[in-house]
Amino acid sequence: MFKDFPNSLLHKMSKERLAYHAHDWTIAEDTYSKSEKLRDFFTILATDTENETTFLIATEAKNYPISGIMFHPET
Repeated sequence: MFKDFPNSLLHKMSKERLAYHAHDWTIAEDTYSKSEKLRDFFTILATDTENETTFLIATEAKNYPISGIMFHPET
């Protein structure tokens, strides 16, 4: 799994608590607030903030059995 990782990063991972945040795949709270369609469809259950950007980490549809979470296996 880690065969293509840079050695410097593998070394850091063995010595420090590191986590990769793929927040470019999340919905920012600002985007949610500006979108009537998102607000009408989803309820925010939880948010998180990194680098001054708040993003959604748990949502559920208001009228459908649909939910979404941001999963962090390291926690």
